[in-house]
Amino acid sequence: MKIRKFEIARADTVHDLIRDVFAEFIAPEYSEEGRAEFRKYITPDAIAARQENHHHLLLVEIGGEPAGVIEFREPDHISLLFVARQFQRRGVAGALLAKIEELARRIRPDETVLTVNSSPFAVEIYRKLGFRPDGGEQCVNGIRFVAMKKFLDKSSRGKESSQMGNNRQNPIEIIKVRTEELPSCRLIGKRYGDAERDEAGSFHGQWVKWNRGRCCEPLLGDILPGDAGNVLGFMRIADGVFEYWIGRFCRADAPVPTGYAALDIPERKVAVSYLRGPTGDPAIFAMHDAVLGNLAKQGFLLDAAPFFFERYSPGRFDRPDEEDRIVLDYGVTVRR
Repeated sequence: MKIRKFEIARADTVHDLIRDVFAEFIAPEYSEEGRAEFRKYITPDAIAARQENHHHLLLVEIGGEPAGVIEFREPDHISLLFVARQFQRRGVAGALLAKIEELARRIRPDETVLTVNSSPFAVEIYRKLGFRPDGGEQCVNGIRFVAMKKFLDKSSRGKESSQMGNNRQNPIEIIKVRTEELPSCRLIGKRYGDAERDEAGSFHGQWVKWNRGRCCEPLLGDILPGDAGNVLGFMRIADGVFEYWIGRFCRADAPVPTGYAALDIPERKVAVSYLRGPTGDPAIFAMHDAVLGNLAKQGFLLDAAPFFFERYSPGRFDRPDEEDRIVLDYGVTVRR
């Protein structure tokens, strides 16, 4: 993965990448007015002209192919972020955003927030990158968007998110990655969507209900061998819709209790990253893109339709070590 600054000779390349991603994923949500307005914004001439006026555009290449672009408007706004379809879910967006966060701090050392106007399609993507909505959906000149913001971590000023190993700069470490074979099984639990998020954008309230209701207990007799105690926060995109599950991996033939949902999962290979961080630090739950970027560097390729899960393993997650740190397992399905 190679990230380079915008060059005028690449204006057409940048335009074509943005145009193709926009047409496939975002344009269907816009009126013709909105589509025309956006096309004017991304012409090669418009892109080049903005770089002379407090804008900064970065292009990332993988294997010599253009993979993604990000444009930053001083002092704190992300104006474009697009990743080509074949390079999505490989940590490209997170790597680009890390570069922009570094740039924002150099321009304004006391910078504490980044903003973006996300298309409705990209809201969930920006959530995984650490942004949160700052109001409801708006529409200006046919452009539909949700204003979002991300508060920057001052402790990591001047460091890229890929430099995970230095505790003094980033409190969350990826301490190891291991591959596991997940046998054919049945995920049983409770399924939620964006409507069930709380005001902070999380599913904390659903976890409270799960724990208070002792919802694990009906599943104890059917969990996978060797998986005792491991509760999951499971995530996937199904038919373009984000799903979040709280549950457990059970035997493939396990009965589904009344009031629970189930998902049958064929045998899969999983790359599990061990995330270590301070007890009570919510940043450990916002490492999705950093994990994908680290896996890409190690040569892992994600499944065509991957799923992800946080595994709260007894002894690692619930028992802080001598430095008052816990370990969260983050699993990603990868190709064999």
